[in-house]
Amino acid sequence: MAKVFLNDIRWEYLSDEGRVWLKNHPDPVVTGQVVKESSKRRVVFFPGMYLKEVHYHGFGVLLKSLGSGTACKEGRVSRKLAELGICVPQVIGYGKAASGGVIRRDVLLTREVAGGKSLFDFIHRDFPRLPFCEKRKFVRGFAAYIRKLHDAGALHADLHVGNILLVAEGHEFNFVLLDNDRLSLKSREISTRQRINNLALVLSNLRFHLSRTQYLRFFQEYGFPLGEEGLAFLAALERKVLAHTNKICNEKARKCLSNNRRFSKEHRQGFTIYRKSGLRSKNIVDTLFPDPDEVLDRGEVLKAGRTVQAATVFIDGRKYFLKRYNDKGFIYRLRNAFRKSRAVRTWLVSWEFLYRGLPGPEPILCLEERSFRFLKRSYILYEYVDNSLCLPQKWPLLDSQTRKFILIRLAIKLGWMHRTGGIHGDLKWNNLLIDENNNIYFIDFDGSRVSFPGKSQIIAKDLKRFLIDLSKFEEDEDLKLFFTNVSNKWH
Repeated sequence: MAKVFLNDIRWEYLSDEGRVWLKNHPDPVVTGQVVKESSKRRVVFFPGMYLKEVHYHGFGVLLKSLGSGTACKEGRVSRKLAELGICVPQVIGYGKAASGGVIRRDVLLTREVAGGKSLFDFIHRDFPRLPFCEKRKFVRGFAAYIRKLHDAGALHADLHVGNILLVAEGHEFNFVLLDNDRLSLKSREISTRQRINNLALVLSNLRFHLSRTQYLRFFQEYGFPLGEEGLAFLAALERKVLAHTNKICNEKARKCLSNNRRFSKEHRQGFTIYRKSGLRSKNIVDTLFPDPDEVLDRGEVLKAGRTVQAATVFIDGRKYFLKRYNDKGFIYRLRNAFRKSRAVRTWLVSWEFLYRGLPGPEPILCLEERSFRFLKRSYILYEYVDNSLCLPQKWPLLDSQTRKFILIRLAIKLGWMHRTGGIHGDLKWNNLLIDENNNIYFIDFDGSRVSFPGKSQIIAKDLKRFLIDLSKFEEDEDLKLFFTNVSNKWH
């Protein structure tokens, strides 16, 4: 719960509902539930409404005092959008607290959107389960909403699915725009260049979840130009989407190397430990120390060579895949003194691939042992994919229709990986797992990397390794040609 002081707020705007609400809360302090909080701002929920409070410190105080506070600006912009017929949360009031003419904080009161659901949550949880006709209706409705924004001259600098609410009314999908302090209203509809940049922001989130047909249907409903102009528009937008997607995925992935809400970095007994946040990964670390090799040696060894040793291990009753990169002597230690170990590089690229929507076992932790900067052993631990077989083992068990289905899925995933700069580096079939539901998982990212944009010769080399095994395990020439044709459409 959070306390918000309102006695020093000078209200710039109050609706009739706002005046009634303040009259019913005569105390200078109101208490509500914190929804989101950072060092500068927080969002507090009261029954039926939300309050956004923004604090200003340092140099930002002067800038905001000369201009306009963030919360007040959002309130004014939201009211203008509502006048233009664009759905936004109903503004109840906004105002600021100042001292000596210098703004210290401002607040915005808005009505709760009845039945509103985060579009981010809907896309990730509900959208994949929708029937085909409902997906089509959603894509059309969303494209029309974005087109309406742009035609009205609304340019949102942070237009992504986390800043949009979805309201399902019967069989219709309605959308509500949030966080409008970063929105500017033009006197006329925005330009083609601005449309491309703005569409790239929102489509970089959606691109993972829409099929090719749905993606093209979005553009059709949005109404992009026809002919050569339309193709140029689409090509420019696709480049922007891929570049923005790559940037977002890399930024998210690099967080796995530091302390934050999702990941943890610590040092113990000569090791640097990178792990997912949470009690489970902490307990795994406690099990592995003081000697990770003891746990590795107790497991079922899958590979034991001069460079690496890998095994499946049980920790707290759950099965994992643990891999050790061996200490190969003084030259090895010296050469890696000032660069990341293979384990850390693999840990990072695994998350880069996962954030791109590429299926693989989730990495749990990574250990890197050093002494006076000299690299020694390093380890990486993954979730174990239950009830799965590598593709050479699974292939003979599949009928021709299922084989075709898996090749389609692989062509799409490989195409998306390569278009977003991902290179697996060892696409032999032993590095592809298929579970009992025919879901695909990429494994063994030791030679993987991300570089954008992907070079055609490197992509061709990556695919060549896959095609070698396709020719080895599949005799049907029509099926091989089928994969090539599908793959060409996605690359």
